[in-house]
Amino acid sequence: RSKAAVLLLADLLCLAFLAVFVYQGTIVAKRVLMLGQFSPSMPWLPIGVTYAAIPVGCFFMFCNVVVYAARHLRTAMTGKGEEVYNPHEI
Repeated sequence: RSKAAVLLLADLLCLAFLAVFVYQGTIVAKRVLMLGQFSPSMPWLPIGVTYAAIPVGCFFMFCNVVVYAARHLRTAMTGKGEEVYNPHEI
């Protein structure tokens, strides 16, 4: 249970960090899109689209950490559940 609680705390800190990246990354991507700049090597690609990779990637990481946090929460609360951390799970 204590291992699951520590991992849950780490998950919550990671979620806060990723939420800031999603929020601030979206602001930066919008501002760059408003500038109307295009890539020099690919004139059809706005630079803001490449900047949007950071909030989009962080959003998907956020979703993944939510799944792990739910698993850790269940294990911390009940003491039962799947293995808290299995490095061979992937």
